[in-house]
Amino acid sequence: MKRGIFLVASLVISSALYSQAEEPLFSREQVLDIFSLYNPSVFEKAKQNDTYAELLDQFVQAFQVPDTLDNRVALIAAARNFETSLRLHDLTELYVEKATWAQMAGQNSHGIDTLYRLDVQDEMTRIYAVSLQVNRWKLQELKRALKQVQKENLSPEQKEERIARFKADIKQQKAEIRSLEKNSGELVLQFTDKQLAQAKAQVAQRLTAFERAAAQEDSAAQAANLQIKTNHKHPVAK
Repeated sequence: MKRGIFLVASLVISSALYSQAEEPLFSREQVLDIFSLYNPSVFEKAKQNDTYAELLDQFVQAFQVPDTLDNRVALIAAARNFETSLRLHDLTELYVEKATWAQMAGQNSHGIDTLYRLDVQDEMTRIYAVSLQVNRWKLQELKRALKQVQKENLSPEQKEERIARFKADIKQQKAEIRSLEKNSGELVLQFTDKQLAQAKAQVAQRLTAFERAAAQEDSAAQAANLQIKTNHKHPVAK
């Protein structure tokens, strides 16, 4: 179903960047375990709603990526943002329908755009907050891994190389968190504007489809009328 495809695409896309890593893939049980830890309410909702259960199952099946730290972070964010993603999709579907009919009726859709933008901004704020939280969790995991490496029985060269790599990752992750904290408002607005632009593009596509369908109907009607006139045309008397 369209809604499931949208959800899977929007939640898994960030993980595609890491799909080439030589690590075992997440199992279905591992994905469900993450959901049970970070958003257990989805299971209760799935029991009460068949459509919700189907969407959850589609996502679990689609999350076929290596079990890496980056993908685990993406999965935690996906679990935490599951309901938010559904709300965002529903808001977009409703906006596209309203804006399309308004423009077909020759009305100004500015008010519809404004309300949709405010709703999207609320959802993007929630998604952003989760992103910040999981990035902080990733930092703690990197620090934990660094301590573990320092205890491992490795050659001096191996230990030095791995410690240097983890320290570089920690430094980069700290910079990422600082950027997220500093530019939170600006980034939320950027995400909101991007979502609005994508929704407007959907409206434009629907309007184009309606216009083409109407043009085809007009063309067919004109051809039919011409055929009728031809069939009823009387021969000229000589």
